[in-house]
Amino acid sequence: MKSKYLMLVLIFPALNACFGQGGLFINSGASVVCSGTPVIVVDNGKFSNSGTFTAASSTIKMTGTATAANTSITGSSTSSFFKLEIAKTTNDVQLLKGINVSSELKLSGKNLDLGSQIATLTGTSPTLSGENQNSRLITTSTGTVTHTRSLNAPSSLNVANIGAQITTTANLGSTKIDRGHKSQTVSAGITSINRFYKIAPTNNSNLNATLRLFYFDAELNGAAESTLEIWRSTNNGTSWSKVTTGAITRNSTENWVQRTGFSTLTDMYTLAKPTAFASDDNCENYLNNEQNIAEMLPTAVASINIYPNPTGGLFRVQIESPKESVAHLCILSLDGMLLRKEEIALVVGQNSFAQDISNLPPGTYLVQCEGLEIPALRLVKG
Repeated sequence: MKSKYLMLVLIFPALNACFGQGGLFINSGASVVCSGTPVIVVDNGKFSNSGTFTAASSTIKMTGTATAANTSITGSSTSSFFKLEIAKTTNDVQLLKGINVSSELKLSGKNLDLGSQIATLTGTSPTLSGENQNSRLITTSTGTVTHTRSLNAPSSLNVANIGAQITTTANLGSTKIDRGHKSQTVSAGITSINRFYKIAPTNNSNLNATLRLFYFDAELNGAAESTLEIWRSTNNGTSWSKVTTGAITRNSTENWVQRTGFSTLTDMYTLAKPTAFASDDNCENYLNNEQNIAEMLPTAVASINIYPNPTGGLFRVQIESPKESVAHLCILSLDGMLLRKEEIALVVGQNSFAQDISNLPPGTYLVQCEGLEIPALRLVKG
């Protein structure tokens, strides 16, 4: 429907409005003003806005099976939606112009390809909803979804459901969170999953924050979930370092990786495996053969050390491992009761993990690494 053939201002009543193939076009100088809560269905066509679109409490719903190129959100004007739903049954929707969504960006069919555009969730409590393996935000370019909100001592808050969950007793103030989907090269031979985050709170000191990052299996980019680590960049992705502060927890069912003890948060984050195999020719023929890989690994005996000991609560566990593997770091009482269990990814050689037992009463505990044939060590907390 081309708005130049209609009245300058179109008022849609509070009922569903359907538009046929071709889409909804708002040409320069024209306006579409919604009233009430209409659901405007754009079936097998484009939403093209080069004029003015006033959403009120409306829903724009993209449906159909047409190619992504023929079902895009485009135009020279930035469209501000109340609710936008991507409900196509076949093929994605392309975002060719940045958008604002004040209530809900819903994925209920195929993907929304952000391209190089920005989808901004505005207002005080918008949400990104309905994402799953087959219906989510994607891009191989620079496009992001972003939201800014004032955070007052957030507790397990997944802001706007973007996928970065923050817990801290500090008041962060106005905090901007961006999520993109372009894989990052975090180290030589190591690329991240197809997702990254940028976090920028106003207050960025003494946070003691816990950060949980979510992902989908379809975004793993070949990485094993059991070895995912949080990587951090302080220079907008130019260089990266693996986060080692605090304790790490992984959940491959709910698809998240979490670390504690972040004193600051203003940075860029992604998930990736901890190390890569060497790339010289002598290793090339072994990469897909577990037996040969095992033969390449050193035969040294594993060892474990903890320091300081005694401790007031904070200490480090140092493990010398002869192989790359996944193990479990356990804290037990002297009578063998399991108090804490954390999955850790070991690389060949020296590994170091920060631990905090400040919440445990003074006494003697056992520190054990399940998965390696090394004895438990006694740790004294004063």
